[in-house]
Amino acid sequence: MKNLGTKTLFVISLGFLIVVIVVYGLLFRAMQKSNERIVKYKQEIVQSENRELHQKSLVALVEDIGPSVEKLDSYYVSADGVVSFIEMLEKLGTSSGVAVSIDSVMVGDQGGVSPDTTASSTTEKLRLSVSFTGSWKNDIHFETLLENLPYNVFIKNLNLSTSFENTTAFSTPSVSKKSPPEAEWKGKVVIDVIKLK
Repeated sequence: MKNLGTKTLFVISLGFLIVVIVVYGLLFRAMQKSNERIVKYKQEIVQSENRELHQKSLVALVEDIGPSVEKLDSYYVSADGVVSFIEMLEKLGTSSGVAVSIDSVMVGDQGGVSPDTTASSTTEKLRLSVSFTGSWKNDIHFETLLENLPYNVFIKNLNLSTSFENTTAFSTPSVSKKSPPEAEWKGKVVIDVIKLK
């Protein structure tokens, strides 16, 4: 009998050990899956935090460069600002003491606007041919104002000429009605400026 009790106890112990191992294995597996889910959730949280941080940095960047973008946009003639730009040129002429006349206005690739002035999908070239008349000093002052406009202006061609009335190449100023500095000078300039579309 002793043998039978020992065998039974051994079988019961072995069965109990198998049950414990199976339960331990199932618990280990459940804990492993739970840990994997926890790691996955942590990664998602980190990614979400990174996205949020990235969005905040982008918002801060947009806020930081906003004034620079506005300043950059001010270097271009606005899409509906061609008339205002022309009026500004005429006012510059008036303030400089010269008579200004806009001979032609071309936009884009019309009329041989040269490709050396960069254009893109958001900008195009605006070319103006401007004539002006005044004294030498006033003409030069007007031309200087054109060069210093708060726009991205390219002076393509500038011609200044005069004709002295009743003078010859060798006459003295006392013989002529006007001395050369007071003579009327005629100028013509071609201006390229970048315009927003």
